[in-house]
Order: sequence, then structure tokens, then C-alpha cells
Amino acid sequence: MKKLTLLSSVCFFALIASPNAADISLKGMACWTGERKMMAASNENWGMGFDIKGTYMDEISDEENSYFECAGHIHMVNGAMKGQTYNCMHYFADGSQALEIGEIKNDSGTKSTFLDGTGRHKGVLGEFTGGPRIAMGKAPENKFGACREIQGFKRLAD
Repeated sequence: MKKLTLLSSVCFFALIASPNAADISLKGMACWTGERKMMAASNENWGMGFDIKGTYMDEISDEENSYFECAGHIHMVNGAMKGQTYNCMHYFADGSQALEIGEIKNDSGTKSTFLDGTGRHKGVLGEFTGGPRIAMGKAPENKFGACREIQGFKRLAD
């Protein structure tokens, strides 16, 4: 009876597990340009909104390359950094999209999570981190450009 119960459990989990639900490794470079809007009462109390557009180039698979657009905010309250968050939409060559939410960490890296998507990315899960920001030179006032190395994984629903 124990063998039959064990065999039934194994068969059940084999049937419900998605055959394509393997992790997809992400390793590459994200580069972007953007614009910021500052609102400051002082050097210790300010807020900044930003919009960026860029590309992610994956070293492992061209299928993971994307164009992305992000919006976010950073603010300082009484001299302490607070609320460094953003959302990005990734657009892939196959027409699918993936929504990301992320935060800028104090070491100037990032931590992001995929929330959902469309097409091939419907139900996407995964996390990735970005290394320190790599500046791309002097830009006009209130504009910027940078790159960041990216590593992580994602899992497609089917």
C-alpha cells in the first residue's frame, strides 16, 4: 500500500509539473538613457522622478534580449535615502512583454522581480540583480545614461 501511495504521489506531481518550467539563466548588460525631474526643498529633503529607455543584451540567449522602458522615484527625507523604486516593461522580439518591479540598493546595485507578462511571458516569475551603475559620460542637465551588469533567472509558465 505504501508503494502504491508513493507511486500515485510521484505520478500526480509529474502530471501537474510544467515540462517547460525550467529556470532560464539571465546574464548580460542593460544600458539606458533617461531624464530626471527634481523637486527639492533643501539638500536633505528632496524627491526625484525619472523615466528611462534602454536595451538589455543577454550573453546566453538572444531570445532574452529586450527593449525596456522604466519609471521610478528616489527621495531623501531628513538626509536619509528612502523609496528608491521603479517599474519597467520589457518588450521582446517575439511580441511578448514582461513587467518588472525593482529597487535601487544602497550599494548602487539593483534588485528586481518579474510580476507578470503577455505572450511567452504570461505568468513569468523570476528575480535578477544589477551590479553597480557604470556611467556613460557627461550628459546634458537633467539627463543621464548608464549601464549595469545583470544576473538572475526567470521561469516561464508554459
